Amino acid sequence: MYFDGKTENVVRKLEKVTHAFAWGFNSLISHINFYLNGAKIPSIFKSLTSFVTHGVSTTAAVYAISLGVHDRQIAITLSTAYQASHPETEYSNFKEWLFGLSFDQWKEIVGVQEEEIDNIQDYFANVQQKQQKLEKSLLVFECSIISTSDSTEIDKLINKENLIIVSYDENLWLTTYDYQWFWRLGGENLDKLNQFDRRIHDLIINDIDIERRVVSISVY
Repeated sequence: MYFDGKTENVVRKLEKVTHAFAWGFNSLISHINFYLNGAKIPSIFKSLTSFVTHGVSTTAAVYAISLGVHDRQIAITLSTAYQASHPETEYSNFKEWLFGLSFDQWKEIVGVQEEEIDNIQDYFANVQQKQQKLEKSLLVFECSIISTSDSTEIDKLINKENLIIVSYDENLWLTTYDYQWFWRLGGENLDKLNQFDRRIHDLIINDIDIERRVVSISVY
C-alpha cells in the first residue's frame, strides 16, 4: 500500500499515540493492582491493554492480528473457531493451528461471500508470508535484560511465548503481551536491531538465558 508524505506522517503520529495509550493504560492497571492491596487482580485486566489497542476481546484474536490477520472481524471469527476446540489459548498452539489451516478451511470458518474472497485471500497470504518468515531466520542477536523500577523479576515470567519485543521512546523493550511487565534491553547489538524497519521485519524471542540475563532475538 502506498502512502503519500502527509498520510505517512499521520500514520506515524497514530502509531505513537497508540503506543503511549497502551503504556498509559498499563499504568492505570498497575494502580488498580496496587489499590487492591494484595488481592489478586482479575485475569481480564491483564489483557485489557491489548484488547483496547486492537479493538478485540480475546487473546486469540490478538494473536491472529499479530500473525497477519489485519481485519478485526475476521480475527475475532478465527479466534472463536479456535476456542471452540481449544480450552486454553497459548500463542504457540494458536500459531500452529492458524498456520495449518487451508484456504478452504478459512472460507468455511469465516463464511465468506463470493464478493469478499479477494479480501480473504489477502489475509490468508499475509499469514502464509508470516509463516515463511518465522521458518527462516535471517539474523540472531543477543541483548542484555535491564530491570527498571517498575519491573518484576524476569525469572517469574520465563515462558518466552508470553513475551514480545516492542520499540518505545527510542528504546527496545522486552514485555508481556498486555504490557503489564517490561524490561529495557541493552548491549552493543541494540544499534544493529534499531536499523531494521519494524514494518518489514519481525523481532522474535528465540531464547532467554536467566543466569546471564540475556535474550536471544531472531530477525525475520
